[in-house]
Amino acid sequence: MNGVIQELEEYVRVIVGADLNGHIGSENKAIGRVHGSHGIGERNPEGESVVNFALSFGMVIVNTFFKKKREHLITYSSQGRCSQIGYFLYKRIKPVEFTNCKVIPGDYVAPQHRLLCMELGLKRERKAKAKGIRKIKWYKLAREGDKIKEFKRRVLEDIDMGIEDV
Repeated sequence: MNGVIQELEEYVRVIVGADLNGHIGSENKAIGRVHGSHGIGERNPEGESVVNFALSFGMVIVNTFFKKKREHLITYSSQGRCSQIGYFLYKRIKPVEFTNCKVIPGDYVAPQHRLLCMELGLKRERKAKAKGIRKIKWYKLAREGDKIKEFKRRVLEDIDMGIEDV
């Protein structure tokens, strides 16, 4: 996956959503730009590799930026053991683009994995309108007979080739 993300342009939005089998915990020791400190438990070596991956590619771990009830953070539950191992990683272009992230309690993707959802507030960028360029409104020629005569007169004046009105 490293090679795929490295080949992408810098302005491309990248979202990685997966069960990464790592516990990133609730501490964000000097990595506040990646980890929002709202996780569960303690970080393990697999979780450390998730955090390092996010750091190296300028991504954030979206789940950790929203304070939620415990049941809205748990992505894996089996035999009374609960953990947070499913994450959304988002390549930060504009930090305000992600607006919410939570687990839907009761909805299961697989027997032990809960559904994790992320909301994005993307705004479509509009192209700037070209200024100073007048548009020709051809549809008016078809509807109004006087406009056709005016058009012919002006074109013939501009050409000035001695052609008479037809």
